[in-house]
Amino acid sequence: MILRGLWVRTLLTSRFDPTGTSLGGLLLVQLIVATLGVLLMSGEYSTAAIRSAFAAVPKRLPMLWVKGAVFGVTTFVLLAATSLAAFLGGQPLLSGKHLGTSLSDPGVLRAVLGAAGFASPEAVRTLT
Repeated sequence: MILRGLWVRTLLTSRFDPTGTSLGGLLLVQLIVATLGVLLMSGEYSTAAIRSAFAAVPKRLPMLWVKGAVFGVTTFVLLAATSLAAFLGGQPLLSGKHLGTSLSDPGVLRAVLGAAGFASPEAVRTLT
């Protein structure tokens, strides 16, 4: 009976990803950031503020590159802070069940920063 319980516990915890569990809510954040990118561009056209931007920079591509770079860097910094906060907020809950992990474990810091690095280019793509 003890061996059976140990085997079931090993099977359940071997497929459990504490990092992915802590960062699971960032999928919703990615959708919100993409919506923010659409609103950033459509807001200029609805308020006619795009006229003054085109008056200052007549060519569209350089202006779009700068907007994309600013939005991408801002999004990456905010998402990196958000993913770090989500990870650090979720780990105490998992540590109570002895399922937690730390940033120094292999691949965890890469996953936390990779969540921000994945969502930022997707947000910039919504600008076009």
